[in-house]
Amino acid sequence: MRVRTTAVLAVAAGCACAGGPALAAVAGQGRSPATPMTQTSPMTRPMTTTTSTNTTTSATQTTTTPAAPRDVCLAKARLAIARTLGVGSKGIGIRLGQGGNLMPQCSFVVRRAREDGPHDRVLVTVNVDNGPQADWRLMRTVVEASQIFGPVLPGWHPPVGLLGLGPYASWFINLHTLMCLNHTLTQLLSVDVTWPRANRAQMIKLARATVEPYIHARAKAVPIPISAI
Repeated sequence: MRVRTTAVLAVAAGCACAGGPALAAVAGQGRSPATPMTQTSPMTRPMTTTTSTNTTTSATQTTTTPAAPRDVCLAKARLAIARTLGVGSKGIGIRLGQGGNLMPQCSFVVRRAREDGPHDRVLVTVNVDNGPQADWRLMRTVVEASQIFGPVLPGWHPPVGLLGLGPYASWFINLHTLMCLNHTLTQLLSVDVTWPRANRAQMIKLARATVEPYIHARAKAVPIPISAI
């Protein structure tokens, strides 16, 4: 009896160190054979270390500040239009606005042209886009407008390159639009001409005369006073 008692005490002491599940197994030893169990002590259990890595992404955003509206309607541009169409500069209406590209633009309205073309109403709109990569965007516009896949649509024409207005300067025949860059290659200039019955040469001449002050405009370019618009 003494030997059996000593053995039971030794098993009980070992179960106390192993924890609750082992004690429950010992409690049933009198009714069924002991089931071998493997229990890992919390002190010796393999520890898994989870490393949380927070990746911070720095997004570089280019903020574009549109040209101030007062700098879009240039006095020299109005004078150039007046000379080309043979009208008084004070009779040319001015409208400030915003183009579909969210950039400021100026519309010059001539009620009736008298020289170098039909004596009709003329609308010249200059859009000043100072978004990033102006030169690359103009180049891509010219290239894509020159490409066509499949059957050629009736009336389609590729853009015509214009000399003397800087790299990639072109006249888009189907749009009646001249596109070019300013002298610092930081602004994409678009001049839309609406002139009923005028031919291509007449519209290009008017667009060139209008855009040249914008190409060469510097910080001290003289805008038309807002009060006069």
